[in-house]
Amino acid sequence: MNVKMYSLIAVDLDGTLLSTHKKITERTIEALKKVHQQGVVIVLCTGRSAINTFTIESQIPVPVFTVCCDGAIAYHPNSKQSEFSSSRTVLFKNEFSAKQRDRIVAIANELSLCIVQYEAYSAKLKVKINSKEQKELADAFQVLSFGAEYEHVEIDIRALEVLPVKLCLLTNDSDAVGRDLRGRLDDVNVYPETGHVGCVPKPVDKGTSLTKLCGILGISMEQVVSIGDGHNDVTMIKCSGKGIAMKNAVETLKEASNLVTEFTNDEDGVARLLEEFLSMGLFGKVKLG
Repeated sequence: MNVKMYSLIAVDLDGTLLSTHKKITERTIEALKKVHQQGVVIVLCTGRSAINTFTIESQIPVPVFTVCCDGAIAYHPNSKQSEFSSSRTVLFKNEFSAKQRDRIVAIANELSLCIVQYEAYSAKLKVKINSKEQKELADAFQVLSFGAEYEHVEIDIRALEVLPVKLCLLTNDSDAVGRDLRGRLDDVNVYPETGHVGCVPKPVDKGTSLTKLCGILGISMEQVVSIGDGHNDVTMIKCSGKGIAMKNAVETLKEASNLVTEFTNDEDGVARLLEEFLSMGLFGKVKLG
């Protein structure tokens, strides 16, 4: 099926919608407004926590859906809120089982790694720090997490009542730790990033969650444009009618995409792409289910 009209755009944040300095430009905001005026649904798909996604969402003056924590949780637009609320509407969530969480925490303890827990209804990240080195890594991760607020816990993460939607193991050797985790955890998706390794329960990923969201909205995946730059965007790119990689994307994503942008995230790559699609009349209104 060769669809010429797209009704939903799913876009990654870091390295895609945002500049290297984690800013969303006025040109990008204007392009998103014009896309919205065409009746197109906008979805932010990110590995970020909900609170750190909201810092960007709140700058976009039109309603947007958010899929956070690498697909582990999705939120309904809250366009009238001026600050993040832990009571906002959750469309769906995928938590770790206690068994899965316990296995990951056991490995983290074995490797002497600090672990950070993301929860569906909390604006804070729970963290257990056991050493000076772990504190340094946690402080660095907090900067990378754009000032996310920590809730320091004294008990073992495995003793917490609330199950996580995502776990991050903090490390200076994320590639090696990622390989180790993949070798031992066949029911967990593992994403090595700078300073940490993110973990979500299988089959959770951006692609499966975007597909689930589109099912809720009554939108065919052939009507979806997705844009990303990283390894965790591959499933999203592959399942979309038009999967687009940024010029600055990793090679794996470029190989999986239908199109590579001519411009990077520091050159308003997303805005330029949306402007081009708008000029070609490729966006069309859809009736939400």
